Amino acid sequence: MVQKEKGLYITLSETKEELSDMATSHGWSLDGITIVELSAVEKQLEAEAQNTLFHPSEVELHETTQILLNEVERVKPARVVFDSLAEMRLLTQSPLRYRRQMLALKQFFAGRKCTVLLLDDHSSEAAGLQVKTIAHGVISLVQAAPIYGTDRRQIRLLKLRGASYRGGYHDFCIETGGLRVFPRLVAAEHRRTYTAGVLSSGIPALDELLGGRHRPRQ
Repeated sequence: MVQKEKGLYITLSETKEELSDMATSHGWSLDGITIVELSAVEKQLEAEAQNTLFHPSEVELHETTQILLNEVERVKPARVVFDSLAEMRLLTQSPLRYRRQMLALKQFFAGRKCTVLLLDDHSSEAAGLQVKTIAHGVISLVQAAPIYGTDRRQIRLLKLRGASYRGGYHDFCIETGGLRVFPRLVAAEHRRTYTAGVLSSGIPALDELLGGRHRPRQ
């Protein structure tokens, strides 16, 4: 079902062409989604840096953030994606400044009726913990390479405020059009009433050998 909501995709690592190719491979349409590239922001900053007495690194984070938030004010999206936070960490250059920046973003989006999705990798576990304490929900995607068989992908819901969810790892696979998730099974939810008695193995000779009774084949 198409919601026809405005979206803003802030890509700090991939280009617009790469995102467009990925969407096409899944049969998705990017209509209604505004894409902002970091490369375009950097060009604007280079021009502005010629007119300041401060070192570019001292104003880059503030200016970059301000340009991105101006786009949010202009588009007024219902969904915003930051891809990825690894670039934001490089701009902040310190854990304290990074946390303050995340808190500032949370305060900015509070009350704007906008869902914000922050994408991140596991390049900095300590910094990732800071965001987890701020975010309302945390979803982890894991890819493992066992000794035998193909790669195994798993999804885990670590946190979701105000809602119940099934914890633990759930297997999933990437298919054309999205993800296919296989919820983990809980043995207690699938138990059956068991009546004690003699069971047949289905092999008459084995049943006779074990001293049990076998049911005749139909």
